[in-house]
Amino acid sequence: MQKDIKYTEVQHVINSLILVLKKYASERMSYQINQLELVEEILHTEESVQEKNRILNTLMDRIYQGPGSLTEFYVFDEDDEKRAEINKPIGELIFKLWDLVRN
Repeated sequence: MQKDIKYTEVQHVINSLILVLKKYASERMSYQINQLELVEEILHTEESVQEKNRILNTLMDRIYQGPGSLTEFYVFDEDDEKRAEINKPIGELIFKLWDLVRN
């Protein structure tokens, strides 16, 4: 059975992730930013739901797998509290996007 992906929620999470990635690591995460922007474009096409889901799953593989993937992203700061404060919401967005598309 095809999973019913909530495109509006996916769009919101992607927008938030792109802002964070551009703020903290625009060069280091340029590939992931590009792929997330591609996902945004796909969400606005007239493709069928099945085709959108297929493309989204392919793009999620590119974004989440391999060295330098989105799952490895974190912001370093000397201050432990500040580092946790920055990274917690980023981690939540990363896992929420995965859950929306894959689970």
